[in-house]
Amino acid sequence: MTSKSGRIEQAMEQQKKMMESMPPEQRKMMEAMMSERGIKMDLGQRSIQSCLTQEQIDNLHIAKVEEGCTQTTKKTAKNRYSISLSCPNDNMKGEGEYIIANEKSFSGSMVMDVNMHGQSDTITSKMKGKWISAECGDLGR
Repeated sequence: MTSKSGRIEQAMEQQKKMMESMPPEQRKMMEAMMSERGIKMDLGQRSIQSCLTQEQIDNLHIAKVEEGCTQTTKKTAKNRYSISLSCPNDNMKGEGEYIIANEKSFSGSMVMDVNMHGQSDTITSKMKGKWISAECGDLGR
């Protein structure tokens, strides 16, 4: 994930340092709260593991969408899909594409225009996804 301004990279580095400096009990509590939302993050590797429902997969809602956001996905070719995301409450909107390689993996990219604390920025992200398990394990859903 990169941003034109570099602010996102700075924020991610600050988040990583904050998590590393937390007492073990507090860090465990933070990780548990994220897990309850179906998310497991590794800031060092810049990776996110998330649990998707069958409905999300069937509707190609691969990205996590917060309340108040809308996502539209359209098939553009045999294994390609365009995605449009709008989060008016968070001042974010973006466009992207997913390519379904096979039933167990996909790749994609997204460009988001955001306005955080009165400052506009553009975030570009690339992603890869793979099926891990039919069960979410410790990622509560």
